[in-house]
Amino acid sequence: MSMSYYFPDLVTRAQEGDRGVRRIPFQDVVVSGREYLARKRLDIRALHSSGASGGNVVRELTGLADEIVRGIVDIGINRLQLSSAVKKRVSICALGGYGRQQLNPHSDLDIAIIAKRKTDQQAADLNKFIVPFLWDIGYENSCVLRTVKECATLAREDTRVLTGLLESRLLAGSPDPYVAVRMNALGLKPDDVPDRFNELLRRADENSFQARFRDLYSAEPNIKENPGGLRDYHVALWLYTIATGARNIDKIRGVGLISGEEQLELAEALDMLWRIRNELHFGAGKAEDRLTFDNARRVAVAFEYTDLDHGDAARLMEDYYGAARRIRRFLNTAVLACRPSAKPAARKRKEPQSKELDVLDGRLE
Repeated sequence: MSMSYYFPDLVTRAQEGDRGVRRIPFQDVVVSGREYLARKRLDIRALHSSGASGGNVVRELTGLADEIVRGIVDIGINRLQLSSAVKKRVSICALGGYGRQQLNPHSDLDIAIIAKRKTDQQAADLNKFIVPFLWDIGYENSCVLRTVKECATLAREDTRVLTGLLESRLLAGSPDPYVAVRMNALGLKPDDVPDRFNELLRRADENSFQARFRDLYSAEPNIKENPGGLRDYHVALWLYTIATGARNIDKIRGVGLISGEEQLELAEALDMLWRIRNELHFGAGKAEDRLTFDNARRVAVAFEYTDLDHGDAARLMEDYYGAARRIRRFLNTAVLACRPSAKPAARKRKEPQSKELDVLDGRLE
C-alpha cells in the first residue's frame, strides 16, 4: 500500500543520512515531489491572480525550483548511496532563464553538473537520477554532465552553451568547478568567439527571423520569439556581457550604456511580458507563448482590461506592442554599442574590476 510523504521531510531525512529513505518505494518519493510542486504552484498562482508583478512571480517560481532541485540532489545521494564527498567535487548549476532567476510557470529547467574529471562515475549516477525525477514530477528539463574543460571548449563552439554559461548560477555542490567555468565564459570577448558574437548581432535584423516570427506587430505574436519579445532582451544582455562585461540592467545603467529613464521603461516592459507569460502558462497548464486572439481575450479579462461580456483585447494589445517596442529598442541600442564598428569610447567603458571573487546567491561576484 502506497504511503504519503512530505517532500521537505524526505529531504531533511536524506541530508541527515537516514537509511530509511532508501527503503521508501521510488514512486512514493516521486509522488511526494509532485504533490509538493503542485501545492506550491497553486500558492504562486494565487499570488499572480492577486495582481503581483511579473518579476515577483518569476522569482517565486525560481525559488521553488531551487528548493526542489537541491532536495532531489540530496535524496539522490542518499538513495544511490553515493559518498557525501561528491558535493565537494562537482557543481550543480542553473543555466539560461533558470540561471537568470526568471522562470515562468512551465519553463524548462536547464541544469549542468560540472565535474573536474570526466571519469566521475558518482556524478554520472547523480545526473541519471535527477533527470527522470524532474520529468516525473512535472518539470521539463535538461541536465547535462560536463567537465570544466568540456565547458570551455563548447563555449567557443556553441552559442547556446556560451549564453547558458554566461547566466549560470550555483545551486549546490562545490563552487570550484563553477567558478572556473564562469570565469572562462565571462573572460571571452567578441574577438575570441566571433562566430558566436555575430550570430547574436544578427538578431537585430528582422530578416534573420523565421517568417512566422518576423513582425513585431503580428496580430498573434509569440511573446518570446517575435521582435520585441523576451528573446530580444536575452540577446541584448548577452551582447553587453561579452562586449563590455556589464551583465545585468543595473550594471549596464551604471556604466552609462542606457539612461535611468530607459532602465525604468525597460523594467516596466519586461514586467508586463513576464506577467502575460505567467498568465498564458497558468491558463494553459503548460508552456504557452502565443498571444493568439483567444489567449489575448482571456488575458485581457484576467488583467481587467475588459470583461467576459465584451472580451475586447485591444487595449491589452496596445500596451503589449508598447512594451515590445521598448524591448526591441533595448536590443538595437545594445547592437549599436557592441558591434565592432562602434565608437571606441562606447565599447571600452567597463565596470570597475575587483580582484576579490566570491559566490553570492549562487553567482560569481
